[in-house]
Amino acid sequence: MSSLPRRSVRLIAAVIVLVLVGQFWAIASERVKTTSKRRAHTAVAAAAPIPLERFTPDPPRPKPRPRVVRRAPTKPAAPHHTVAARRPPTVFSGLGAWVDQFDFANLDVVQSIATMRANGVHTLYIQSGESSTVDAVLPDVGPWLLAAHQAGIKVVAWYLPHYSDVKVDVARTVAAARYEFLGERFDGVGVDIEYRRAVKGHAQWNHRVAQQMELVRRALGPQYPVAAIPPPPFQMAVAPEFWAGFPWESLGRSSSEIMLMDYWSARSGCPEIPMHCAYQFTKFNVIQTRALTGNRVPIHVIGGVATHVTKDEVAAFVKGAHDARADGASIYDFGSTPVGWWPVLRSLRSLGS
Repeated sequence: MSSLPRRSVRLIAAVIVLVLVGQFWAIASERVKTTSKRRAHTAVAAAAPIPLERFTPDPPRPKPRPRVVRRAPTKPAAPHHTVAARRPPTVFSGLGAWVDQFDFANLDVVQSIATMRANGVHTLYIQSGESSTVDAVLPDVGPWLLAAHQAGIKVVAWYLPHYSDVKVDVARTVAAARYEFLGERFDGVGVDIEYRRAVKGHAQWNHRVAQQMELVRRALGPQYPVAAIPPPPFQMAVAPEFWAGFPWESLGRSSSEIMLMDYWSARSGCPEIPMHCAYQFTKFNVIQTRALTGNRVPIHVIGGVATHVTKDEVAAFVKGAHDARADGASIYDFGSTPVGWWPVLRSLRSLGS
């Protein structure tokens, strides 16, 4: 056999190499396709949701033990209402009785004072006058002042200003404080804050109320007993626009005592509306007034009016006054208080003590 030329041998070798490379490439491509399909299947399987019955959550890790920090004990939280501050008894403390200018013609002084004394009345509140009376101090009050003091009963003169002339109202209130009858003088004065017909505008009236009390306080000095006698907060709440801006805070600064006209008889709807009942009306009026005046002064509650309430309501009023820790309490007024109510009212003697 004859040998091939050298060029032919090189050509044949190149062909063989190309054939082998092509077979190798085909095999490698097939393997790559198979691997890609497997990876895609695995990715789809991983994205599929795991059935709940096959899911086993990891056990929860135990919480770390809290680090104990030892501190000084804190004061207990304040109650939802202001608690009455402890104060020594005042002329306004305990059980009171009220007499106005219309009672003078109907009540016997000696017999009335005897009844008050027998039932432990601490203070008689007697009307000394108002803006419209001729005299700065009504002449009828003298014998009451003398008889009450002789029976060991304190006497406070209360005055009804109309606020049309603040100077006159201040002068008459101060005149009552300085009034003297056979050597006897009043133990304090009170300002009946309710007459509104002589002044137009709520803001102006509120201003004059505060102004009169401040000027009376300035004239009589810081120690003389001066009481403010306003309607209670829950009475004012019936007509909030009418009573808007009432100077509670100012009265707390200028007065020695707040004496609330706690007349639940002016409200209807008890017992369906509990706040209109004697107990709730009395208790929460005291608590609210304490908050409104900054707990600066003691609070006396005046229940009634006697001609429109029952003995059971008076008993509820007495309980409300005790539970609210009022400084004193009374029923308006003495002339219309039935004899049978006095045993119920006697427990008010302990208020303020």
